[in-house]
Amino acid sequence: MRRSHSLHPGPAIPMIVVRAALLAVMVGGLVVLVAPPIWFWIGVVAAVAAVLDPRTCMAWGVIVITALGLMLGATEAWRTALALVVVTAIHQLGTLTQLLPLTASVQVGAFVPILRSFLIVQAVAQTLALVLLLGWTEQSPDGSAWAAPAAAALLLLVVAGFAVLSRRPAGERPGRTES
Repeated sequence: MRRSHSLHPGPAIPMIVVRAALLAVMVGGLVVLVAPPIWFWIGVVAAVAAVLDPRTCMAWGVIVITALGLMLGATEAWRTALALVVVTAIHQLGTLTQLLPLTASVQVGAFVPILRSFLIVQAVAQTLALVLLLGWTEQSPDGSAWAAPAAAALLLLVVAGFAVLSRRPAGERPGRTES
């Protein structure tokens, strides 16, 4: 008796939707975080170029413009937190658009590792930003003396932890089994 085999892929998202999401994140970040009109419009042109041809790497130009807008604008905790989310999302979506052509589709399950790494980066980055913002006082606008070393120590601890976890064999990692 002969069995017939078939492949049933799960639900997929067309790359045009991923590129549209990238454009929305980039332009949304520019609208909220970039005040000077000239930088805003340069950012919008770069965002459109990044979506039309990801090989131009203009998504990372939008990241630079977003960072400039953050530095030129008012120092507020919500702006810093939003900038960290926008920059990470642009980086991850921009990388995905460079890897896959416009005609491709991405299975929904493929976004799980992307979302996991996004959340890990956000947990580290937002914590570091919070530590630095807590050290920021009106009497010492450059931050308290402990803020920068504390953030650096926290970052070093996180990097060391990831280094230790990545050196363990696959069978010893939490949640992983050898097959």
